[in-house]
Amino acid sequence: MTDKRVFPFSRWRVYGVFIVISLMFVIKSMVPDIYHGTFEKYNWGFMALPLVSNYMYWAFLAPLIYFLVPYITWQKGRDIKRNIAAVSIFGPTIAIIHSHMSYWSFLVVYQQFSELNIAQAMGHILPALYAAAVGSFIELWALIGAFSALDFYRKYQQHQMKLLSAEKDLADSRLSALRMQLNPHFLFNAFNSVISLIDSNKDHAKDMLAELSSLMRQLLNQDKRHSITLKEEIEFNRQYLDIEAIRFQDRLTVSFEICDSAQNALVPNLILQPMIENAIKHGFAQTVGQCCITTTANIEDERLILAVQDNGKGCDNTDILSHSGIGLNNIKNRLEQMFGDDFTIEVQRVLPSGFQISLNMPYIYSTLKKRHDN
Repeated sequence: MTDKRVFPFSRWRVYGVFIVISLMFVIKSMVPDIYHGTFEKYNWGFMALPLVSNYMYWAFLAPLIYFLVPYITWQKGRDIKRNIAAVSIFGPTIAIIHSHMSYWSFLVVYQQFSELNIAQAMGHILPALYAAAVGSFIELWALIGAFSALDFYRKYQQHQMKLLSAEKDLADSRLSALRMQLNPHFLFNAFNSVISLIDSNKDHAKDMLAELSSLMRQLLNQDKRHSITLKEEIEFNRQYLDIEAIRFQDRLTVSFEICDSAQNALVPNLILQPMIENAIKHGFAQTVGQCCITTTANIEDERLILAVQDNGKGCDNTDILSHSGIGLNNIKNRLEQMFGDDFTIEVQRVLPSGFQISLNMPYIYSTLKKRHDN
């Protein structure tokens, strides 16, 4: 009751609704004369005019009644005496006021084109006023019922909006938690790569640290973004692979085959890095041959297909997701959080040697232009 109540409709709409209601009851009053073939005797002033007057006054009073609904209906938490007074006094008072307004307005107009003498007809007018007050009381509660239903619906919508907002906040929190899980994992592996070079090649280790510093700056700039364009994701992974290229020297060959339509597709932030890391860690860690990693992206039937393939030693276990570490499990959890069950992850061996992981997810096109800092 403390909230400010604002009437939810325009005046013209309210009058339009009550004009339609008036016409419906006027037509209903014509039916007997139409049925008996005496329509020419239909008394427009005496039959139609009071109906129009009645409902036009309801249209006039509707905003006030909407404002008074909490004061003239039973309210939970309010003193019982005040509730009884609201229901038994205020409602009937409004009905009596309405019936007098509409009935006397009708009589004043009707008197202008008829021989009605109001003073002589007072004996008939007073009982008619009492009957009109009963009708007005019923119509008042029909109007109160409509407004209460509207209030309930609006509160339900607000409740649903709060639930949706809470669900969104929860989803964002879960995604943030997954990002926080992935970042230390990424840093741990990156620093391990640096450590592996410190004793054997200090200059290369310094170069890796410089590249890692630049990569971390970009990672921090994207820290609050759960999704980025594939183009931005590719740029990040190119820098990551530049670091790994220092470690592998001339052994690592990288290629990106990204179709133009996929460049602006939205993908979860850091979705490719664990896949590429998995190829390096499990495909090439214990080999001395040439290392080739190919990343592809295509659009098929409004779906984005992302794949990372290597020519490493491969893996006999294609159920790698259920036995993998943080990185690949993190991919599955983040895709599940963002798309529900509307995604697939496929793993397969590549002949004669190698391994491929591919992701299939909804194609969401970003219309936002990348902003550059000046």
